[in-house]
Amino acid sequence: MRIRATVAAVSGALALSALAVPAAHATGESGTPYTLNVSFSNVTVAKAIKVGTTNKVSASYSYTLTHGSDVNIAADDFYTDAFLYKGAYDTAAGELYGDEPATCTATSATTATCKGTIDIYPADGDLENAWAGSWNVAAEAVAFNGQDQDNPDLSKVGYKDQSGLGSTLVQRYSKLTSTRAPSRSPRAAPSR
Repeated sequence: MRIRATVAAVSGALALSALAVPAAHATGESGTPYTLNVSFSNVTVAKAIKVGTTNKVSASYSYTLTHGSDVNIAADDFYTDAFLYKGAYDTAAGELYGDEPATCTATSATTATCKGTIDIYPADGDLENAWAGSWNVAAEAVAFNGQDQDNPDLSKVGYKDQSGLGSTLVQRYSKLTSTRAPSRSPRAAPSR
């Protein structure tokens, strides 16, 4: 399962509500997710990711997740990941996610180190040639808090995303090849 499918309902609901969720609300009042008490820092990702035209390419990432004591990152329905976006965050030309959520290891009661991969499938149209170049890094977390993930009461779901956490280059893999044999310069006839 790709992580984008897991959080589609939550992020879609946020987009519809114009991201207008006051941080002071512990729960939403109109079926809007509340702002999850998390933040992301120390994000690392490859400086450049080289992608061909057919084969899947994976790039590892890691980050520190800081969370409130009320956030259970060990819950089966808590998900977090980092992803790439091209252009401005609110109007991204493209986004690249991983197949699975990040795996987080607690380093204290309120911090964890999270690791995962961004998986790119160029043969499936994940990357257009025009999108080669600089991409930005964002991260997100969602806590379903026991809600049915197919039909959640969004007012009981926590969600947080954060953009501008870093950047990387996504490059089309190129390789110089030649099918022509090298030309040989004629040998000069030995002089007598």
